[in-house]
Amino acid sequence: MKPDYRQQGNVLIVSLLMLLVLTGLAVSAVSMTSLNLRMVGNMQDQFHAEGIVQLAVDELVSSLQPFENPIDRTEQRDIYQVNLRTKCIASEPAEGWQENYSLNTPTGIRYDTHWRVDAEIVEGAVNGELAAVQQGVRVKDMVTKCG
Repeated sequence: MKPDYRQQGNVLIVSLLMLLVLTGLAVSAVSMTSLNLRMVGNMQDQFHAEGIVQLAVDELVSSLQPFENPIDRTEQRDIYQVNLRTKCIASEPAEGWQENYSLNTPTGIRYDTHWRVDAEIVEGAVNGELAAVQQGVRVKDMVTKCG
């Protein structure tokens, strides 16, 4: 009886197909890893941009100067240019103070003022990250009225 050698070619074909499937899985895994790394990098850039804008707002509201002389300004922060705007929304006499219009102008009056602070990135975004913050601020005992 002669041995049957015809089936040895089938093993080679099956093993080549398995190798092809495993290569396809490896290539797709590398592709997914690359995509995930880009997504994480973009998220880090976005969080960084948001932190820069929030820091600019925090530093702005820690001083009275932007509320005594409200002007739009652009500041360079890290790699970003941040636009900062302060806008008075309303003012009211501070608690314990009464308005005196006897001389047609309030004298000796202190006001509580309500402001809106807007900040946004206008330039410097590397991957198209955008960040904007709107924050309300109440400034107590201002000498001048606004709004």
